[in-house]
Amino acid sequence: MDRHEAAVVGGSLVSLLPGINQRQREAVKLASLWAEDATMNDVPHESAEAQYRYYLRKLMHLGTDAKSAEQVHWPDPQRAIKVEQVLGRINAVAGEVHASHMSLTFEALKRNGKPLLHFESQSNQRAQFQLLSCAPSSSNYVDIVLYHEAGEGSAFTAGFLFRERRNMRVNAELVRFNTLQFDLLWRSAVEGGLQVMSLKDIHEMEI
Repeated sequence: MDRHEAAVVGGSLVSLLPGINQRQREAVKLASLWAEDATMNDVPHESAEAQYRYYLRKLMHLGTDAKSAEQVHWPDPQRAIKVEQVLGRINAVAGEVHASHMSLTFEALKRNGKPLLHFESQSNQRAQFQLLSCAPSSSNYVDIVLYHEAGEGSAFTAGFLFRERRNMRVNAELVRFNTLQFDLLWRSAVEGGLQVMSLKDIHEMEI
């Protein structure tokens, strides 16, 4: 598809760049939601850092041969990493295209009341949030920048994403997700395992 798409998937804000076909878009959203459900069910009382690592392992497992950023590529090491700025960190991990499309996704979130309320509610309950910036890599792969930020619950009040936040713990990694392997090995099981109520946690947005 030749359009940018944005969605709130569970507690994650997902940006899907042009060039990712419809089946790949569905694969990413289903895999993200399943990994999140598994995390909340399996390790609900672990630290935010432990939950992030568990989620990442589940997501990579569904991609079968998903690779870490070091195995895929890493931009110029001299590029400044601005930990306190979300778009700066995404830019540092994967480049300007990911950052610019995530900026558009933020603007879409501001304009879409129901997805915004859902995203803020989930983030407030968990005292953490995730961003997934997804770009086409090849016919069977999608590069996903997984950005995770956690802190005190009081930091996640209405409008938190658009305000300065202090003392936050930030992680950002790039993984390459094999959508063909997901379709062949996991899609049916994931679709069957996700309850109808869980699928309602996918909120598409107008860009």
